[in-house]
Amino acid sequence: MALLCKNEFITLSLNVLNKISSMLGLIDYKTIEKMQLQTALNQMIIAPKIRFGLMKMEDLAVNGDINSQLFYNLNRDELYGKGVYVFFDEGKPIYVGKAKRHFLHRFQSHLSYDPRPGWAWNELLKKTAEKKLIGYDGNFSEEIYSKAIDIAFGYEVIRINTLNQLPEEKITRLERFVMNGFNTLYPDTLLNGSLKNISLWMQKPLNVLMQ
Repeated sequence: MALLCKNEFITLSLNVLNKISSMLGLIDYKTIEKMQLQTALNQMIIAPKIRFGLMKMEDLAVNGDINSQLFYNLNRDELYGKGVYVFFDEGKPIYVGKAKRHFLHRFQSHLSYDPRPGWAWNELLKKTAEKKLIGYDGNFSEEIYSKAIDIAFGYEVIRINTLNQLPEEKITRLERFVMNGFNTLYPDTLLNGSLKNISLWMQKPLNVLMQ
């Protein structure tokens, strides 16, 4: 079997990435749905990402030009897509979440501050504080929020857009397989809780796992 030279390999890899992602930080679910879970996760790792703190509204648009929309249309799922997203820190997955509405709404919610202990939207920043801030005592104050958000702005993110491809209840299922799949490949790196090792499921195609 003929071996690929370095330049041919690079060209092939770029062609694969171009098919997977037509814009920075976005993977269309249909391009990975027939892949084995482990292969799909590896594609998420190598796909181009976008830095959370530099993300603009036009970066999130998947259908149409944001600047041409009437203001009362700017909150539609069709504009931004929805599905599962993964934050990366220094190339490793650190947090997996889902957007049952659109991605813009979900990412904005991660930036919200609320001192109530059980407020789930603070989870990313609380977990970031626990792992990254020396001396954090569990008291999530505005000062801690500010420090945690500075760290989170350095994360990179990839979105798996499932709009018009998966029903809402399957988005949660996809999130759990992506989350536990990354936990299997990268133990102890995710900030999410209630994680499992799913080695036995890693070679199954995503569309089979979604049934």
